[in-house]
Amino acid sequence: MSTTSLTSKNPLKSNKKFTWIFFTVLIALIVISGAFLAGTFIHSANEEAIDNAKYTPELTAKVEKHTFPAEFVEGKGKVSLGASRPVVVNPGEGGQAVVTAVPRNVTANAMKALYKRVGAKLETPQAPSQGAESSAPALTAGGGEKEGNGVVTQESAPTPKLATTPLPTIRAAEFLSLTSGPATVVEIAGVNHHVTAEAPLARIRSGQAVAIARVSVAYIASFAVGTTVEINQTGSTQKTQANIIAMSDFRQAGQTAEDSVPGYDVTASIPAEAFQEGQSVTLTATSTKTLAEGIAVPITALREDAGKTYVVVKTDEGTKKVSVTTSRTAEGFALIDGDALKIGDVVVLAQ
Repeated sequence: MSTTSLTSKNPLKSNKKFTWIFFTVLIALIVISGAFLAGTFIHSANEEAIDNAKYTPELTAKVEKHTFPAEFVEGKGKVSLGASRPVVVNPGEGGQAVVTAVPRNVTANAMKALYKRVGAKLETPQAPSQGAESSAPALTAGGGEKEGNGVVTQESAPTPKLATTPLPTIRAAEFLSLTSGPATVVEIAGVNHHVTAEAPLARIRSGQAVAIARVSVAYIASFAVGTTVEINQTGSTQKTQANIIAMSDFRQAGQTAEDSVPGYDVTASIPAEAFQEGQSVTLTATSTKTLAEGIAVPITALREDAGKTYVVVKTDEGTKKVSVTTSRTAEGFALIDGDALKIGDVVVLAQ
């Protein structure tokens, strides 16, 4: 008789294995649930900032009554007292022009020298002696000359005597052509000065004294030719009235303070004695826009679409666009023309 051995698994050992798996899964679920609950109640410090970044605030303002002052517009510029020209003496071939004296009355002595050079005499006017008879005959009502007992005779004025000797020739180089108007000697060399083209004897200024200022396109209407403006000298309280006499074509912005904006150069005539060459000045004109009062909105409320200006007005149903026309701006407000808005309306500044 044979004996067969049968083998089988231990049921206790299998139960322990399944128990260990069950508890492992249970612990994992508890950890995950705890982490979820912790994430629900614990917030990052940056979450509020992130939420605020996604929020767009709405800024509004009410339409109100506002007073707009008279506008004063300005243009910065400089003074030009005329065209300056050097005076150079040509001593002739082989010579050297040197200043030997500087008379006080330079222009008067120059005239005397000119008369002397051409052989003429510069007469000095003398007052007639008291009681002397006048050499000029009296005229009658008929236009004739009265003499003695009333007999009218026709006598011509004495013919001036002409020089019998020919006058010397004046070289063309000794003449200096100037612009119209008076001329002023603004600089003259001192004694022992050697006159050359680079170091002239004197400098003469002629022409009209003016102030030239750049005015932007927005304000050019206030500086039309013929307009009276006020000129303020930089660094001084002195003010001078002047008239605009010329206006240039449109010019682009330059590099200096006087032409830093694109616009027009306006020219005003000024009295030369009150200014210095190259002096900085400000031309001020009172705009045609005087003191005004009306309904206004902040400038930041204005928007533009297809060339039209509008504002966004809040209503009970939401918002709506309202077309408006502005006539001027000042102090951050815009004056609204017409009745498109009324005082108390709420306009949106930012959305």
